Amino acid sequence: MVTWSDIQRWSSEAFEPTLNSLADARNDIMRAKDELESSDVGQNWRGAAANAAAAKRRQLIDDCESQIANIEELTAATRDAQRGTREVVMMAHQAEAMADHYGFAIADSGQVTDTPGGLAAAGLGGPQALNPLTNPHGPALVAERAKNMQETQGMVKHAIQKANAVDNNYAAALEKASQV
Repeated sequence: MVTWSDIQRWSSEAFEPTLNSLADARNDIMRAKDELESSDVGQNWRGAAANAAAAKRRQLIDDCESQIANIEELTAATRDAQRGTREVVMMAHQAEAMADHYGFAIADSGQVTDTPGGLAAAGLGGPQALNPLTNPHGPALVAERAKNMQETQGMVKHAIQKANAVDNNYAAALEKASQV
């Protein structure tokens, strides 16, 4: 399960080396497949050995095509994970911006809490802040602050849920690729 502190270390750029390696591997296999297809063993060679070589050639071409398809699937899954990671990072930044705006703190667990500085900036610092006689707007400010904290908590929760979906989908794609 992905946590808020995990998300803080996520970067969509981290997928680039993997995507580059997959592209290189695909290109290498495509070249090998092209070379196999361009080799013609049947024109000047006849007999059982020629037939066996032609069958092996066909098998190697099929293997190349299968590997190319697997790499393309893994590349697509990696791009999806990269895109999802980018979305999660953006969602996290939006939640952090909202928390900063209101002076909330987000714990490593993802729990949003109020801070003394945030309360003071909202006009709710000090013992008289909630006294309706000294601060007639106190109860309304508290209600508004609670609403803003709940909205920020919802943003954090949504980012964590999206991160878990991205993580689970990519793990499933990697598991599938490892079975080939």
